[in-house]
Amino acid sequence: MKKFLLTSVFVFIGSLAFAQERIAVFPFEDMENVLTRNESVMFYREFSNEFTNRSAGKFSVVPRQEVERLINTEAAFQLSDFSARAKTAEMQRVLNGTQILSGLIGKLNNNIRITVSLYTYPELVQLPGGVTLSVANKNELFSKIPELVQSMQNIITGGGREQSIPEGLMYEIVDNKTVTITDYIGNAATVNIPSQIDGLLVTSIGDFVFTNNGSLTSINIPASVTFIGIGAFSNCSSLTSVTIPASVTFIGDSAFSLCRSLTSITVDNRNPVYTSIDGVLFDKNIRTLIQYPIGRNQRTYIIPSSVTSIGKDAFALCDNLTSVTIPSSVTFIGEGAFASCDNLTSVTIPSSVTFIGEGAFGSFNGLTSLAVDNRNPAYASIDGVLFDKNIRTLIQYPIGRNQGTYVIPSSVTSIGKYAFNGSRLTSVTIPSSVISIGKGAFNACSSLTSVTIPASVTSIGENTFSQCYSLTSFTVDNRNPVFTSVDGVIYDKNIRTLIQYPVGKNQGTYVIPFSVTSIKNSAFFACFNLTSVTIPPSVTSIGSYTFINCQNLTSVSLSRRTQVEEYAFPETTRITYRD
Repeated sequence: MKKFLLTSVFVFIGSLAFAQERIAVFPFEDMENVLTRNESVMFYREFSNEFTNRSAGKFSVVPRQEVERLINTEAAFQLSDFSARAKTAEMQRVLNGTQILSGLIGKLNNNIRITVSLYTYPELVQLPGGVTLSVANKNELFSKIPELVQSMQNIITGGGREQSIPEGLMYEIVDNKTVTITDYIGNAATVNIPSQIDGLLVTSIGDFVFTNNGSLTSINIPASVTFIGIGAFSNCSSLTSVTIPASVTFIGDSAFSLCRSLTSITVDNRNPVYTSIDGVLFDKNIRTLIQYPIGRNQRTYIIPSSVTSIGKDAFALCDNLTSVTIPSSVTFIGEGAFASCDNLTSVTIPSSVTFIGEGAFGSFNGLTSLAVDNRNPAYASIDGVLFDKNIRTLIQYPIGRNQGTYVIPSSVTSIGKYAFNGSRLTSVTIPSSVISIGKGAFNACSSLTSVTIPASVTSIGENTFSQCYSLTSFTVDNRNPVFTSVDGVIYDKNIRTLIQYPVGKNQGTYVIPFSVTSIKNSAFFACFNLTSVTIPPSVTSIGSYTFINCQNLTSVSLSRRTQVEEYAFPETTRITYRD
């Protein structure tokens, strides 16, 4: 039998018909040794007797003596005492498919907190309903037994209130067994996710359900939920705190990332998979730092020395941090882990780190230096710029540097994804050793005026030069076998594919060559100067986001045979067809 999973957050819920069920009262779990062993025994027996006496035929109560046969009174009254497999068969005979009434005793500041709940057996699923009280001392705790018993009996017989589904909460019934929350289109400040819908347990919150919700300040996750999806609450800008119940065994990447007001994540301390320390979310063994609450007003943070992995987006958008200490235990830094931490001016990467994800240190407006311990076998830094150990791949340029020009070392063969993203550089020299330029490598380099691509480059990723608002011209070495430039625009060598238009080009109209058959994704993205573009009938495909944010592009003429991907044009652009 598995250990009970309890939670400190309960709601009163009615319409539960257990009158025909056998109910067994079990010992309460004393989480913080509030009571002595004898006091625990006394409290359990008094509660059990009170529940039996007040039942008066309304319930079929398993005699306390039968339950006590399973309890070793020499051991502490912890629910884990009942986890021994040898006792499972005997418990099955004793309980005979009943519900279990049990609870939790702990501390709340200087007070004692008690919670009482009901569970199914043998599944041990917490049923909707429960009661929580805070008392000043042990005497008051014992005196509250009649009140606790009466409250639970009211809930069992339907004396509570019915649970409602919040307006705008969308859900899906899975295999007629469980419910998954799939979307939320409401604007309430507080959302209480019900533990049951249509008589089925709510067990999952899907991917991106509440993402980008600016109204949500508080969320109640019921104890029935076991799964929280990818980005489920990401960018909920007003969300201040989150409590994760003991039942949750999976949290997807970036579930609570980019929540600017989030100051604390609390995990029920009986959760077997996750924990929190000072409001920061970790796995149970404190090996992976999953999410730092970026709204907390803390300037410095020292990552615990047990941590080996920093999760995806774990500190992303944390503007308050000016210093973070990465311990020598860390081997893995996830994608975007420290992205856009604008006041973090420098980072030291210890020798233990062997993996750094894409954009882990990207878009720091204040970042001036990335230092790497020279004993690190995988990475190195030169003048604050992050490279692989052999200086073959430029991974990250610290964009907060006040440096107008930069010459990439001649050993570099690859410029990584988003390596210069957001940089204030006016000029960069790409050496003839470079073969590939990664996706978004120079994206949003708003001060970059011109780029020369050497003959060696055979691969240019998507969005590589998007949003470079000062960029007026590309020059491609005419010996390049893959790319060429025509009037400052990048094409493939045969001028069949338009790859990138320099969006800073002061030109209102542009006529695409008649040889062109395709226009790449984001090729004209945010080209504010463009008022007119002539797309020849030879063009058969236009990629996604190609002309998005071209605010002055009011009309375009196309062939109906041209395949246009989603969001290729602004909504305000009028499209006419010439055939």
